[in-house]
Amino acid sequence: MEGSVQEVTNVNSNLKATSSLTMSELLGEDLLPWPWAALLIFDENLDVRCGGTLIADGWILTAGHCVADPGGPTLLRIRLGDRVLKNDTEIEHRDYPIIKAIKHENYTKPLRNDNDIALIKFNNSECYPDHVYPVFLPTSFVGINLVGKTPYAVGWGTTEFQGPQSDILLQAQLTVEDTQDCIDAFGAFRGVNISSSKLCAYEDGRGTCQGDSGGGLYLRNPNTPAEEGVNYEIIGVSSFGYKCAEKDKPAIYTRVTEYLDWIEETIKNN
Repeated sequence: MEGSVQEVTNVNSNLKATSSLTMSELLGEDLLPWPWAALLIFDENLDVRCGGTLIADGWILTAGHCVADPGGPTLLRIRLGDRVLKNDTEIEHRDYPIIKAIKHENYTKPLRNDNDIALIKFNNSECYPDHVYPVFLPTSFVGINLVGKTPYAVGWGTTEFQGPQSDILLQAQLTVEDTQDCIDAFGAFRGVNISSSKLCAYEDGRGTCQGDSGGGLYLRNPNTPAEEGVNYEIIGVSSFGYKCAEKDKPAIYTRVTEYLDWIEETIKNN
């Protein structure tokens, strides 16, 4: 493997799902296919740094490194319901003020990015847009081997390494990789730790990129009866990778099933 530790660090700060297929092209202009997708707003220009996922009323799940840097930009608010960021008339969306951000107490900074997970509590006194609702936590996938499963990554990040961000919410369908294959892929980068609390996902020419950190990796629950519609569960939180969708370089996600107790206790105690 070619590359340096610095090149991995560059991507540790942000990630994004790239695909030539937009949400609206896939499912039509009248739908928001990922109603739980959240944007973390750090400035008024809507420069995309991180995403997140609505998992409960008033709570966003995101990456620890999105909220952990005390010297970094200030998280101003959460946006829900948006699809085209700089078109205020395209679909109803609302911004919500932050109450607190809680990173995992054992989060370690890049390159390791261990326990790269955080919760954001926000003021939800204003009702959500009608098309917004939370995703399910991955209780159906506890103890399940996810290798070969094909979840979706979603976000507004850049469409190429150090390229322009996407104003449109995009998706990329990826394949969960074997952990050992992922370890081998990152073996040349000292300090990168691929543990059981992480999962890797890859598809040639697709993946997460700068600005997608904190966004979710969503997998359909195959046991959902047809009459109940299609239910997705969040199995991963975008954490880090090597550049963007580089050949044979999976993106790394925090494995949410490993943190269900932490999520429950954090919400309960706050």
